[in-house]
Amino acid sequence: MHEGYGFGWFALIVLLLVLVGLAVALLVVMLRSPGRGGSGSATGSTTGPNMGSSEAALILRRRFAAGEIDEDEFRRRLSALSDS
Repeated sequence: MHEGYGFGWFALIVLLLVLVGLAVALLVVMLRSPGRGGSGSATGSTTGPNMGSSEAALILRRRFAAGEIDEDEFRRRLSALSDS
């Protein structure tokens, strides 16, 4: 009456654990990805050695990427940040 069902439950539990592990790994990779505005430059140039870690420069890059400011404004403000 119960022939073959024991292995099916075991396989289901293993599959569930693998899927949960993959979901956790994917979440960790997404949270640590550099595409979240971390060290990349918005224009690919005009960054000084300390600009990658500056919170103000990060906000400036996000505004430029969102289209809130144009390239001239971005470069002017980035230059002002690097001077101070």
